[in-house]
Amino acid sequence: MKFDRRISRRSFLAAAGVSAAALALTACGGSSSTAASGSTAASGAAASAEGGVLNVMLETEVQSLDPQLATDGTSFEVIANYTDGLMQMDANGAAVEALAESYELSEDGKTYTFHLKDAKWSNGDAVTAADFVFGWQRAVDPANAAADHQRALGRLAGGRSGADDPA
Repeated sequence: MKFDRRISRRSFLAAAGVSAAALALTACGGSSSTAASGSTAASGAAASAEGGVLNVMLETEVQSLDPQLATDGTSFEVIANYTDGLMQMDANGAAVEALAESYELSEDGKTYTFHLKDAKWSNGDAVTAADFVFGWQRAVDPANAAADHQRALGRLAGGRSGADDPA
């Protein structure tokens, strides 16, 4: 992937997380549960139980479970609880590997190369680089992405800037 120098590393990693969430909608799932941030201790205990059900109370309705269409905090909170991207933020706000085993940044600072962990979709298929390419392409496709996402991703080389892009 090539990037214009104007995009910060943090913005890139945040966009990578949003795009990876799109991949999860195509064929993700799993047997483990995680508690939403702000959940009670009882909910946290329920989340760690094998094969249980986790009920989480949200103050507002989830508008979309599609990362390319979601624009509200509640939707992003729920999406973050069932998806993994190449990178994620740790408790201190630092970017750490999630589905990426490791990565390198080119000398010119424009190309990231990710090496993937051995991960599987819920149907047993391997997670591949092509899955992430699909997610990034879907994220910059004006037919799918919300305007907010397009503005954030428009700085990518070859990306579209949404309404600013003539087509």
